Amino acid sequence: MPEFSTPITSKVQEMIEAGGGGGGANIKSGVSSSPEGDEKQVDFVTPFPSNPRVIISAYMFSREVWTIQVTTNFFKWTSGYGTGSAVVHWIATTAGNL
Repeated sequence: MPEFSTPITSKVQEMIEAGGGGGGANIKSGVSSSPEGDEKQVDFVTPFPSNPRVIISAYMFSREVWTIQVTTNFFKWTSGYGTGSAVVHWIATTAGNL
C-alpha cells in the first residue's frame, strides 16, 4: 500500500483497494495552488495508461473546488471566486479501471 504525506479520504482508500491494494494500479498525488476562481492545469510527469480518477480536497479553504477535465496527461481544476489562493491536495489513480 502506498504511503501518503497527508490523510486520504475513505473514497480514495476504496479506490486503492479496488486496484488490488494498489498493486499494479498507477497512483500519483500532490499539492496544487491557484488564485481563487482561476483554472489550473496539473501535468502528470508520466502519463497514465488510461484516464485516472482524480480526487481533490481543499486545504484551509471554504469555497468549492472541482475538476473540469481529466486526461491521461493532466487534469484541470478550478475553485469558487473569492480573494486569495486556493490550495488543494490531489490524488489520481487508475485503481478500479477495467
